[in-house]
Amino acid sequence: MACVKRFAAFCGLHAVVWTLLLPMAMAATDGAQDDDIVTVAVRGTPAEGLSPLGTRAPIDSAAVEARAPVSVADLAILAPSAHVRTNSRGETLLFLRGSGERETAVFLDGAPLNVPWDNRVDLSALPASIVAGGAVVGGPVSTRFGARATGGALVLSTGASAERTGGQASLIGGSEDLVQLDGLAGFNIGRGHLLLAAGYVDHDGQPLADDMRLPFSQSADGPRTNTDLSMMHGFIRYEMDMGAMTVRASLLHVDSEQGVAPESDRDPEIANVRFWRYPDNRYTMGIVLVEGPVVDSVRFSATAWHQVFDQTIDSFESADFLTVEDRQEDDNSTWGLRSMLDVDIGRSILRMTVTGHVSTHRQREGTLDEIASLDREVFRERLVSGAVDWQRPLSEKLDVSLSAGFDWFAALETAGRTDTGDFFDYSLGAGLNYDLGDGWTLGLAAGRKARQPTLRELFGTALNRFLENPMLTPERTWLAETTLEWTDGPSAVRVTPYARITDNALDQRTVRQLDGPSLRQRINTPGFRLYGLEMEGRSRVAPGLDLSVRLTVQHARPRGETPVNRIAERPSVIGAFNADYRHPSGFGARAEVEHIGRAWSEDADGLLQPLGRLTRVNLTVDYRFALTPGTQGELYLRADNLGDAFFEPQRGLPAPGRWLRAGARIRF
Repeated sequence: MACVKRFAAFCGLHAVVWTLLLPMAMAATDGAQDDDIVTVAVRGTPAEGLSPLGTRAPIDSAAVEARAPVSVADLAILAPSAHVRTNSRGETLLFLRGSGERETAVFLDGAPLNVPWDNRVDLSALPASIVAGGAVVGGPVSTRFGARATGGALVLSTGASAERTGGQASLIGGSEDLVQLDGLAGFNIGRGHLLLAAGYVDHDGQPLADDMRLPFSQSADGPRTNTDLSMMHGFIRYEMDMGAMTVRASLLHVDSEQGVAPESDRDPEIANVRFWRYPDNRYTMGIVLVEGPVVDSVRFSATAWHQVFDQTIDSFESADFLTVEDRQEDDNSTWGLRSMLDVDIGRSILRMTVTGHVSTHRQREGTLDEIASLDREVFRERLVSGAVDWQRPLSEKLDVSLSAGFDWFAALETAGRTDTGDFFDYSLGAGLNYDLGDGWTLGLAAGRKARQPTLRELFGTALNRFLENPMLTPERTWLAETTLEWTDGPSAVRVTPYARITDNALDQRTVRQLDGPSLRQRINTPGFRLYGLEMEGRSRVAPGLDLSVRLTVQHARPRGETPVNRIAERPSVIGAFNADYRHPSGFGARAEVEHIGRAWSEDADGLLQPLGRLTRVNLTVDYRFALTPGTQGELYLRADNLGDAFFEPQRGLPAPGRWLRAGARIRF
């Protein structure tokens, strides 16, 4: 109830702010000369609007279909500079351009999906079937993406109504008894549109490469220890066109049970290894969007959301997963609101954004016998961000853009722990875009972003694995990039050198105990410098044959004196080559070659050790055919990691080996 009251107060503050700003914006547009006005159509949800800052890379729809994605994690990996890995908690996270954990924002129809307690969301727990489009924004992104988005943003959309009329159904089977069912259907109902989707996925675990190098907590046969998954999801969206205004309401619910792979490079008799399962994982997200013009030159958008994330963690004695030692029960409830005002003032475009949420995290942990009698610890936070973006064409070929914002984080309740006070910091950004002609464009962008520590970083202990540290302070990052791009129909090339310099970086250290296993603690470090070069290109080299390539080379080093002059889990090279072929008869094939270069990861003693490199090949073949007029069928086979290469994105936590899948899909 306290959370709802604070959210209501925040909504009232929004109303007051816009009541004051709207007359000023309308007066500014009235003063502009008609012949100076440049008409700019701003469409889509607030998080999807065009941003002059940062590099926007759309996720290729053909590549999405070829991968037959199980979850959003299979989509995110298609973006340039994207590195997707599963951590020791079993969460699959996205890292862009050498960013760290908790630094990438994920949006669905304008609402952030990250759970504020830890500013992360498990991409493997988000269904891919509801996503109609997506893009990754990297570099010095606009401040309107909100707090803690120093690493960039993954922007997902369920699509426009016209794109989602009709439907599809699919059935997939594969290695380790994989079964996946998905269905989606869209209906026009009067002036509105209804979209329904549901799905189910189940498998016994992830296949492990034959050349496994896991000395502990792994049997010689069978799948990767404790990586089974059972997940169901449902989604409903209703959109109504009310003349100039659009109202959209949607609800996503995901319910899953899954295991967490143990770190198998370390001896559990010595190291503090997680033997975890999630017997109950529930994620619910409700989103309401209202947008439309106020007057000809002023457009208003508001997105409100309510997020509920409940999770139970069972901690077992050993890798046989028979005896539960401890249990942790987490409940998260977040109310959020983002309001945005777009104003055309002469030749300029002004965008004002206010975003905020009130989030409550409740948890209790103990043995199975005692946990039911324990009171829940309560943590509550308020986070408010404001941003102003301004863009103006200086000539027919040159645009300039500026961005400024602030983030205000307050820990309202800390379960009796140390009061951290409020965290306040600012963000800045600037960019130039120049049309060189003949399809060439040049972009320059730079910015400063701050990230406040999360409540989990300040106070979380993760079932006695971490020591709390309420003395953490925000980290600050300077980002810069130069982009040279050429486009000519289906062909395009982009080259982007970039830099990332972080001060006071939020990281962790290993604390050795004389009378027990080593623990970890989050700390502030001097930071790091990262320089990289991102390249991608695509071309249609023959009828039906498309080639694409993406390559990122980066160099990251810590600031200050360290025992090893490296940064953990930042691969030096990330690359992929794809070839797509589609014959008029309906036959298609896709080959993907992915490469990940040298990276370093902590061992049980907290020392950085080198990881192996990876080159893997994925193949897909399919056949599309007409069933009836307006109905299309498809049969396909896919092999991920065809060569069964062994690879560890994080020490002791390997990626899947060869994974075979076969499926059928009907579109109507």
